[in-house]
Amino acid sequence: MNPVQVKMLTFLEDYIERNGHGPTYREIMEGTGVWMNSIAKVLKDLKAAGKIDYTPSRRRSIRLLTPSDNKVSDIKEALECLDAGDFPPDAFVAVVREVLSA
Repeated sequence: MNPVQVKMLTFLEDYIERNGHGPTYREIMEGTGVWMNSIAKVLKDLKAAGKIDYTPSRRRSIRLLTPSDNKVSDIKEALECLDAGDFPPDAFVAVVREVLSA
């Protein structure tokens, strides 16, 4: 997973755990800083990776397919991106903080 996917998946886990349903695209944009026109592609990639499922034409239909308790794997994936130079250090710290605070 790339850094944007990790950030979005972490946001989705936290949001769904707090609210009991998936967020709207606007809430995803506000919670992650991902541009509205990129959200659909990232969601499609997460669905293809088997992390989430959703019905494109249905609001708040996003659901997690993996347990949200396994935060260590998210940090490891972000660290791999950092090591590969695909992740600015300050963004890595932000993702780790988000994962650990959930």
